[in-house]
This record gives sequence, structure tokens and C-alpha cells, in this order.
Amino acid sequence: MKTKTERLAFSTLADDAKRKLVDEVVQWALTIWHSTAEDLQGYWLERKSFETILYTLRADGGRLVGTATLKFYRVTYEGKDLVIVKLGLGVDPRHRGNKFALRCLMSELLRWKLAHPVQSIYLFSTLIHPVTYKLCCDLLQDQLYPYFDHPENPEMQKMVAYLAGVFGVEKVDSPSPFVYQERFSAIETQEAIDYWRNNQRPEVRFFVEHCPEYYRSGDCLIGLAPLHLTHVLTLMIRTLARNRMDRWRGRKPTFA
Repeated sequence: MKTKTERLAFSTLADDAKRKLVDEVVQWALTIWHSTAEDLQGYWLERKSFETILYTLRADGGRLVGTATLKFYRVTYEGKDLVIVKLGLGVDPRHRGNKFALRCLMSELLRWKLAHPVQSIYLFSTLIHPVTYKLCCDLLQDQLYPYFDHPENPEMQKMVAYLAGVFGVEKVDSPSPFVYQERFSAIETQEAIDYWRNNQRPEVRFFVEHCPEYYRSGDCLIGLAPLHLTHVLTLMIRTLARNRMDRWRGRKPTFA
């Protein structure tokens, strides 16, 4: 299916343009997430972030089928001034597999690091779906906390707990310290639920093990990772090469 990606500097749009865009995005988002229009409007129209970038994915005829939102915040942690990037991803299941979210995330992080090479920047996100956690593992590998291969990291968890307090993300009653609660969850078909439950990729199994009812409970993994220019560049090149090889081999996951 032919699609078109557009990058919008959401923060710089006029208020009328913002509301018109948000109205469209919210109506579409309610078809893929369990949420309310009020919650979703609040997500895009909040004013705590100093920059918001919104990527849209449109099918033929201009129909919205995906969004990738990156919100930038200034936070002080243990006396250090940091930039925190919060990530929000959503793609219609019929249009997954074209690496829209991965391309948006890689290009935006590269843009920011090239413009601010010495600024300490961290990705902090509630990962509400197996495909989102898989994407972050693909891009960030063991820089990501929690990483499925060795999830324990007391220092990163300490930072997670602090940032969760800053952003109002609540911990759930779970023995795992990295399982939190989000206000919305993915709308899934039974076919998709079974697909992810039976998926053998270790990162997917890790997600489903810790958030078995992610599609209705609001349980999610919290994701935290430092973003260094050399690391991001290396993983971008590796990821793009792997994706090209997958296309050459004809691989395309049904729901990813």
C-alpha cells in the first residue's frame, strides 16, 4: 500500500491549526486505542514540553493511518540538566511492517543529537504494545532499560522511579519494578493477541510475560535509555541494513 509520511513541528503551529490536527488525530486514535477523546486531546495539547514533533502516516486519499509523536522536556536529575524525550507511537495494524515508526524515531533522534551533540538526552516512554518494545530493543539494544536479556539495573530503575513521579506514571502491583500503568491500551483482535502470545522472539516473549493483558489492563513496560550520537548512528546503520536484508528475503511480519 502506498503511504506518505509528513513531519510537523507541532509546537510552532498556530492554535487553530493545532486543534484542527488534534481533532483529526484523536478521532483516528480512538480506533486503535482504548481511551477517551479528553485524555488524547490532553496528551497532544499539554504545554509542559518545550518541543513536540508529530509525524503522520497517510494512505491514498490522505486518510490517516499512523502517528509518531516525540515530546521534548527539560528535567533536572541528581543535579544534572537533561532533555527527556517521550515517545508515542500508533499505526493501524493493516499498515504495520513498513518501519514508519522506526524511520521517524531514528531521523528525529539523529536530528536532535547533531544539533545538540553535548546535551544529555534520554528516551523515556511507556511501552504499551509488544511491537513498540520490540522496536526500542531493535534500535537501542542493551542501552534500553529494561532489556530482555538482562533486565536488572538498579541505577536505571532509580531514574525511572524519579521520572515516573515527574510525569505522573503510576506503578502497578507487580513483582517487576519496570511494569507501570498507562491510561490507554491497544485495541487488539483475538488474532493479534494470539499472534503476540505465540511469538517466539525473546523480546516479545519478555513483554507478554510481564504484561500478559496489555490489550485491556493498561499495563506497560517503562522504557528508559541514554541517547549517544555514536551509538544511535551505529544502531541506525545496523537496523537499516537488517531491514533491507529482510526485504530482500521477503520477510514481513503480519502484525509488526
